[in-house]
Amino acid sequence: MTTRRHPAPDLPTAAKAPEPRLRCGPAPVSLHGRPDFIVALGASAGGLEALQDFFSALDPVQARPAAFIVVQHLSPDHKSMMPDLLTRSTCLPITVIEDGMPLVAGQVFLIPPSVTLRITPTGRFALRPKTPGVVSLPIDILFTSMAEVFKNNCIGVVLSGTGSDGTRGVVAINSVGGLTLAQTPSSAQFDGMPRSAIATGYVDEQGDARQLARRVLEYLHGQVPEPVLLHAPDGVSGPEQEGYRAILEDLSTRTAIPFDQYKQSTVVRRIHRRMTLRHCASLTDYAKLLRGDPAELQTLRREVLIGVTRFFRDGPAFDELARLLPDLLAHKAKGEPLRIWSAGCSTGEEAYSLAILVHEAMQAAGLSLEVKIFATDVVQDYLDVASAGLYPATIEAELSPQRLDACFVRQGEMYRITPAIRRMVIFARHNVITDAPFTKVDLLVCRNTLIYFEASLQEKVIKRFQYALTDGGILFLGSSESLGPAARDFMVLSSKNKIFRTLRPGALSLEALQIGRMDRALHVVSRPPGVADPATPMDRIKDALIDTLLPPSILLTETREIAHVFGDVSRFLRLPKGQATLDPARMMAPGASATLLQVLAVARRDRAPVFSAPIALGRPADGPVEAFRIRAAPVAHEAPLDQLMVVTFLPVQAAAIVPDPADAAEAPSARIEMLEGELAITREHLQSTIEELEAANEELQAANEELLASNEELQSTNEELQSVNEELYTVNSEYQEKIQLLVKANADLDLMARAAAIPTIFVDSEIVLTRFTPDSRLIYDFRDTDIGRPLGDFSNKIGYATLPRDLGAVVQQRTGREVYWRTRDGTDYLIRMMPYSDGEGAVLGAVVAFIDITKLNQLESLQNLIDSLPEHLAVLDGDGNIQFVNSAWTRFAAANEGDAERVGVGTNYFDACVGAVPRDSYAAKAAAGLRAVLSRSIEHFSLRYPCHSPTEKRWFLMHAAPLQGSGGGAVVSHINITSLVGANDEEEVLSHEA
Repeated sequence: MTTRRHPAPDLPTAAKAPEPRLRCGPAPVSLHGRPDFIVALGASAGGLEALQDFFSALDPVQARPAAFIVVQHLSPDHKSMMPDLLTRSTCLPITVIEDGMPLVAGQVFLIPPSVTLRITPTGRFALRPKTPGVVSLPIDILFTSMAEVFKNNCIGVVLSGTGSDGTRGVVAINSVGGLTLAQTPSSAQFDGMPRSAIATGYVDEQGDARQLARRVLEYLHGQVPEPVLLHAPDGVSGPEQEGYRAILEDLSTRTAIPFDQYKQSTVVRRIHRRMTLRHCASLTDYAKLLRGDPAELQTLRREVLIGVTRFFRDGPAFDELARLLPDLLAHKAKGEPLRIWSAGCSTGEEAYSLAILVHEAMQAAGLSLEVKIFATDVVQDYLDVASAGLYPATIEAELSPQRLDACFVRQGEMYRITPAIRRMVIFARHNVITDAPFTKVDLLVCRNTLIYFEASLQEKVIKRFQYALTDGGILFLGSSESLGPAARDFMVLSSKNKIFRTLRPGALSLEALQIGRMDRALHVVSRPPGVADPATPMDRIKDALIDTLLPPSILLTETREIAHVFGDVSRFLRLPKGQATLDPARMMAPGASATLLQVLAVARRDRAPVFSAPIALGRPADGPVEAFRIRAAPVAHEAPLDQLMVVTFLPVQAAAIVPDPADAAEAPSARIEMLEGELAITREHLQSTIEELEAANEELQAANEELLASNEELQSTNEELQSVNEELYTVNSEYQEKIQLLVKANADLDLMARAAAIPTIFVDSEIVLTRFTPDSRLIYDFRDTDIGRPLGDFSNKIGYATLPRDLGAVVQQRTGREVYWRTRDGTDYLIRMMPYSDGEGAVLGAVVAFIDITKLNQLESLQNLIDSLPEHLAVLDGDGNIQFVNSAWTRFAAANEGDAERVGVGTNYFDACVGAVPRDSYAAKAAAGLRAVLSRSIEHFSLRYPCHSPTEKRWFLMHAAPLQGSGGGAVVSHINITSLVGANDEEEVLSHEA
């Protein structure tokens, strides 16, 4: 569709770093308002990996000022798993978009399937369902809408994918000064979308997904160097003036466009943008870059010449123009063509919009006129796109379904202008500032071009437009443009829509005409009074030679007006009375005037010099009759000089004049009759040739239309298959990612089951074996090949014959069950059966686990045995920490007012001894004896001691013995021996203590 421009510069490449672990830290706080920036990422086939890389490299805190939107080609028949998959790559909140949802900074928004997405002027999402059977371009649609709303605060990123979605969108973003990025084709799994976007020349930078993420953060926080631009009223001032002038001079000279006459504010903004992207700190640095980088100069030229357009841009204005067209058509004479000029047509949408309006107006009026729409622009790349007449599906939003069906033909994901509309438009490269304007124009449309010119240049261009328009012609300008001083020469037809009608035709001097590439000797140079002619001596010599050697001649324009005079033509031309004119036919005698018209017509037709018969000039009072011939010849055969004619007056001998006055009078009439006869014969021959060519053309056209129809069907089928393929690839990528997660989860569960060493069996809803752990072989003699067999086909080793039936009840009732089972060899199992579902309520089967509780039961029996003893028992470790106590110990401690806190499990027995009554010798002896037992110095230790309560006297026997084994520790028991101690024994103990 477009010619390839220079590629955007690659970001610095680096070796792919290992995947970093996601480190979120504090969750980013949403700003809960319209974001400062909007970042849209377009991806299709192969885009999942690129998106994960992008968000993995995106710091969530630094990303807070922006809202991120992810647009993909999603299948309408599959649920997207993108929210779950992206959660692993970013801590930013992820939300699936709903219609009317507001944009919020610091969040990631995902497009749902089967819709297109736009941003409204109020900063909300607008979802529209896709049209069935029509290939959609959701990335282009989003990019274009956000460019309209967020202007230069939007960023478009094109990632892996096939096709060309996003191509038109990056042009829209670039035109408003936003940042456009694309994944390098070499790093993309599918390079169709990035390559197509890069080929437009409107992608600012390329890189892999991680590099693009870093570039986005730099743009959000202004980390690129800012040039020193002073905000003076005229754009720039101060030390940067020299650099700015150098840039303008270089740009104007090498592009032949006078950018110094463009509004400085526009030029400065575009220069500033390019400086930022190319990391230039000053205008002087950027001027040096331009001089050594022709590609950068062309990029700057393209960005200054903003090419924003669309079909029927500003609809109400075009509706008003449509109401004026019937009157314009009605005033055209039969056989007279309707001439329209679309100046600054960009990529052709405006010109085709005019053609559609004219086509509709002629159909409504039942007219069939020849229509010539001259669509011009200074950028050849725009004209290449316009000439192709091929536009993406995003134009569906700009055109009504009726116009789309009537004026376009679907070709895959593109629309092509129909031949009937295309034949009306002629595209040509033309500069409204320097090139000669068209003439006899009935309607001139130049919208949103003059706004970029300085006031003086606007005035000059308006004069050119006035000259181009016929008397009563219509001028259609943009909503922000005006006529300036020329307003007195126009009548306002619509003030709101800037539509005007000429009141008087304009006139241009040769200086204002500025015919391109003419020899400078033909130029008229305006000088202030008193200023000397700047011509060099060689110029004066050339002028003298022309006057001496060249016969009297005149240069005529396409409209037969004198543009330049060579030599003295006063003998041949006289100014008529009345209104001034530059038409030589009105400045000659009637007979000579007719001859001039004849030779001009033949020379223009044959594109060759033509000589007239001798013409009498008149009889001077004192001499013979003077005569001359008229020679007419085209200046050149190539544009733009092919329409210029040179008329030369050649003196001849008087003898060549017919002496008979009657013959002289009849000669012009005879000549006219002869020429009319020749003209009639020529017309008949041409008519016959035209008819033959039309018949052949009709046959070829019919064959061509059949081929086009077949091609369109094949293209449509291919595009639909391509679209389905992309959607399936996206779904497949998501499933592959999900499968990897499931494989990892499955491995984790398998390892956990092996580590737990619990026999576990899985069955489906039909109690068919689906999985088992290795330890399950303790219950069943399973082999790997038994998967898929009913569980009832097997007999278990524990004698639980009703297990399959019980599992069936668990599945049926959707409730768990526990069974305690003892085998013949005395092994005890807790058999736990549980149903499991798919997360949506459907029961898929059951799982049964066999937990060996034999040792647990034995421990419980031992515990019961120990708890039934009357002695107070405690088990200590090697440091004297209490590890276990029996019930008697606990009851005794609780009965002694808080002693449980000092002598319970987890406390230190020695600390309890130290905390006893001061100078309690029994406690000290008990501690010493226990340490000896723990150190294996003695085999056991016993001590009788009193422990009286307020109501009675009590005596206890402490006994400590070491635990068997290598772990160390001891068992301490306290036995109440009060009933065994008599009075004598008590006195003996007390005296012994004393």
